[in-house]
Amino acid sequence: MNKKTLIILLAAVTAIIAGVFYGFHEFNRKPQSTSEKEPVAKFMADSLAMKFEENDSIATVELGGKIIELTGVVEESTKENGICRLRLKGTDMSGIICQLENTDSSTFAGYKAGATVCIKGQCNTYQKVEMLPGGDLLMSNCV
Repeated sequence: MNKKTLIILLAAVTAIIAGVFYGFHEFNRKPQSTSEKEPVAKFMADSLAMKFEENDSIATVELGGKIIELTGVVEESTKENGICRLRLKGTDMSGIICQLENTDSSTFAGYKAGATVCIKGQCNTYQKVEMLPGGDLLMSNCV
């Protein structure tokens, strides 16, 4: 092998090793907790639900995928298959479903129906009910 071929082969092997290392690092990276992020907006649950009822397309563009802080009254709390969810009272037609980041039972026990809570989470999507006004706003990674 001549010197030029050896250098090209060495560069290719180095690039492959670097790519494998980077891929392994990204695969095992933990997402940043919502508690460490600053919210872009703060809302009362009923005003946020009304905002999505009035025009969910504009509200989704404005808030979709962003971290928001929400204050509201718990309608119900459920835990299914290790996933903890709270339903906050919005309007008569809409509610807000918050999927909790931490599924620790002691933390979840504090969320009882009728309690006022302040939750921070990622605003995901608004699910409309077929042929009816209103729907549910879904939030994830809530703390």
